[in-house]
Amino acid sequence: LERARATREVVRRIRAGGLVVHFGAGCIEIDPAFDALEEPSWARGSGHLARAALAAGGAVTPALVWGVHAARAKHMRLVRALEARGLGMIAPLAQVALPRALPVRATVAFGAALAARDLEELIAAHDDEALTRALAARSYALFASRPG
Repeated sequence: LERARATREVVRRIRAGGLVVHFGAGCIEIDPAFDALEEPSWARGSGHLARAALAAGGAVTPALVWGVHAARAKHMRLVRALEARGLGMIAPLAQVALPRALPVRATVAFGAALAARDLEELIAAHDDEALTRALAARSYALFASRPG
């Protein structure tokens, strides 16, 4: 029921000329500046929402954020020890507590906007998982193609 309601809202906003921002994983993902990007953990609903947005005349723009962790915070002995025990939010907490000592230089990159014609085969297949994987791959490719 919630998925159907969300899809209707996405379509309504796009038809009204609005913008919808959707984070495919539904949570904070691994920062590719520090850890290798793995198989996307994006929810299948990401493909469903993208297909609905494209059908409503919208576009899908892959994006990726990285560099949200301070390098010094990630290398602190205490942070490494706690993260090894599964407490992954320690570095961001240290950054908030010590902003001047642990500066951050985050980057947001955007790929080319994709229209329905750009993803025609995936849309026609009605395979939300395949569409989700394709969109995640395009987003993750932004890190691999970063300058420098």
